[in-house]
Amino acid sequence: MAGYGVQRAVRAAVGAAAAHGVRVSEPVVLAAGYNVVVRLDPAPVVARVVLVPAVLRSDVDGLVAREIAVTSFLAERGVPAVRPSAVLPPLGRTTTTACG
Repeated sequence: MAGYGVQRAVRAAVGAAAAHGVRVSEPVVLAAGYNVVVRLDPAPVVARVVLVPAVLRSDVDGLVAREIAVTSFLAERGVPAVRPSAVLPPLGRTTTTACG
């Protein structure tokens, strides 16, 4: 699970968090495939880094907006799901979407 793409994804998630003033001391890879899902401990943040180039996705910002809308909808109904973060904004084109 610690391939080069995964390592780059973890660095991207940690870097995006740091750029927003969030300290990460222990990133934990939760899943790796077309996306890498990283828990950014000790912050209450889970980031999803898309490994498939944005060129293959026609509307990245629309996809991020839809994902945030769906997770917000589920959270409001008590469904166990990763909720949108209050710590970081959705980062869209910076390759990470923060949820927590």
